Amino acid sequence: MIGGTLTHLALGTVYCWGNFISYLPPEMKFWDGKQHPGMVSDATIGIPLVLIAQCLTMPMGPLIVGKFGAARTMLVGSLIASSGVYLSSYMDRLGPFLALYAVVFGLGMGSAYTAPMAAAWK
Repeated sequence: MIGGTLTHLALGTVYCWGNFISYLPPEMKFWDGKQHPGMVSDATIGIPLVLIAQCLTMPMGPLIVGKFGAARTMLVGSLIASSGVYLSSYMDRLGPFLALYAVVFGLGMGSAYTAPMAAAWK
């Protein structure tokens, strides 16, 4: 229960993205790398990308739990999500950053999200 709670707490950090955008370097706020004062940042697409990636892998979560168990599924999904966030810290352009931060994090999030609930139901 504690592991599942902590996993969901870590995966829930995705909803802080709106606050994180203000801390992005100016050259990473728009696709072209230039500053556009007064315009909404292109980086706002981060949340929809995470949710799309999460929705793609979430149906596989229970299948993986059935085959490998909840603990292993949570571990692997959390490692995928964490590696996406970690590797994105080395990016200096918005495209590769979002590919790692949003898409890879979302894929890991989707696979790990249902594992704690499956374990709790058992």
